[in-house]
Amino acid sequence: MNAFDSHSPTPGGASASSEPRSLDVPRELGDVRGSDPNGPLLVVTAGIHGNEPSGVYALRRVLDALAEDDTGLVGRLVALSGNRAALHRNLRYVAHDMNRAWVPEILERVREGDPSELRDEDREIRGLDEALRRVLPDAAALLDLHSTSGPGKPFVTMDDTLRNRYFARALPVPRVLGLEEELAGTLTGHIIHEFPIPAIGFEGGRHDDETTIEHAEAAVWIALESAGVLRRGSRSEPERSRALLAERSGGLAAVVEVRHRHEVRPESGFRMEPGFHSFQRVARGQLLALEVNGPIKAPVSALMLMPRYQGIGSDGFFLVRPVHPIWLALSAWLRRLQAWRWVHWLPGVRRHPARDGSFVVDRRRARVLVAEIFHLLGFRREPATGDETVMTPRDGSNGVS
Repeated sequence: MNAFDSHSPTPGGASASSEPRSLDVPRELGDVRGSDPNGPLLVVTAGIHGNEPSGVYALRRVLDALAEDDTGLVGRLVALSGNRAALHRNLRYVAHDMNRAWVPEILERVREGDPSELRDEDREIRGLDEALRRVLPDAAALLDLHSTSGPGKPFVTMDDTLRNRYFARALPVPRVLGLEEELAGTLTGHIIHEFPIPAIGFEGGRHDDETTIEHAEAAVWIALESAGVLRRGSRSEPERSRALLAERSGGLAAVVEVRHRHEVRPESGFRMEPGFHSFQRVARGQLLALEVNGPIKAPVSALMLMPRYQGIGSDGFFLVRPVHPIWLALSAWLRRLQAWRWVHWLPGVRRHPARDGSFVVDRRRARVLVAEIFHLLGFRREPATGDETVMTPRDGSNGVS
């Protein structure tokens, strides 16, 4: 019997049994400390979506292994659960998506509100936020564990900061850039704006696949060594984990960028065509899904990412394309030169009047590739207002990294 037992969830997010699986977990899954009281701290979160329990199981395996044998442990690992209420009910969320809620207006309301009056995800956000704020000022990095409703190989999601690049590079799986421009309010996006640390997501595979737990466990072991919590070469688990993930993700591009997102609305009747999986090639014009208004076809030739095979969520699928290594090298060089200081000289671009380090782009005057130039320099696109778009540093600072 695998870790999901007889109540394994189906790809749609429901339980395979008539009784939903219940996963009751504390906020703090574990806190283990090594030999150096001032050693590096890695924070790992899991279960931000309640129908994604694989990260919780993976963390239990790592915590049990370290409790039995702490060889090489010099730093500290803090493991936290996310949406405990949704994990208990085996639902992606109860009232609203917890991984789209880390925005100033929600955080202000949750932090300042009466705790006894908070319900569902608001209560969960407050609990996790309090736990994170206790440890993140001392943290070296954060890893957020997830899974997908459709099949596919493991991959990393990350805001494209240099800190994130260096941390994610230790994981031998594809790295996906650009999701933060499509998905507002993610936990990792919030953290890199609040703390000067890398914060990345790891997608281990399909919700109910036993190998998804293996992939998440491997990611934690690698991150522990990469963050300096484990002394490099002191244990066999990180090396075995690198070999496992390299084998499972073999043949895929090292870095891809989101080129298209299909948004699902409640009334659209979205139904993904069967048989798609992440990193599968799709051709322009290929039928991908059906909605009440008609068929949904691929607008470009690209790679499929995270096709939605569950009955909830606003993301139908993403299309991505590989990024050539030369562009990554160029962008790193330009950021170190702080080339963003001169970007306001581009046609249609001006400094933001109220936000230091951000810029306003007038799309009526801006030349072609202005968005691409800002991406190279470490900026993200905010939702457009009229004919203008605000470009803001991905790490929330005015010294873009």
